[in-house]
Amino acid sequence: MRDLTKTFHDGGRAVAAVQDVSFEIFDQEFVAIVGPSGCGKSTILSMIGGLVTPTAGGVEIDGVAVAGAPPQVGYVFQKGTVFPWRTVARNIALGLQYRRLPRAETERRVREAVALAGFEEAFPATLSGGMRQRVALMRTLVVEPQILLMDEPFGALDTHTKINLHAELLDGAIWHVLGEEFAGRA
Repeated sequence: MRDLTKTFHDGGRAVAAVQDVSFEIFDQEFVAIVGPSGCGKSTILSMIGGLVTPTAGGVEIDGVAVAGAPPQVGYVFQKGTVFPWRTVARNIALGLQYRRLPRAETERRVREAVALAGFEEAFPATLSGGMRQRVALMRTLVVEPQILLMDEPFGALDTHTKINLHAELLDGAIWHVLGEEFAGRA
């Protein structure tokens, strides 16, 4: 990120969400952006993920300017956004379907990724908040992104679920379901 700036316009006034931010992240690094509510953390992640266009400056991944959502980036949002009309398995498969992976490969990856055994055909309305967030996380991880952006994905969960998901993510249990290749890149 070089001299990254994002200004939003609210009626007649300009609101600088991010101003002149520069930093570099290297392979195998785990980086946290920390700051008070409203300081631009989510905006920075959205610019890295190609969801928000910078007002000035820019983002590059491997020397290529980000314009739109880069295929090597996975993004887990604050809220466990799942599609209510899709089952757990079909929610997890969504990114693979957009990438037009063969059906057999999609089914294999989803089967390996489902961390909610017995709930593969359940709809989101029947799941707890923690379970929905796990589905959103699996949907992101199953596409094996080179870069994983996480915007406080466990913030709205109860303490017990939050601690368990943090532990699973950090010790690689969630990554393990996707195979050794992904765990080695994380």
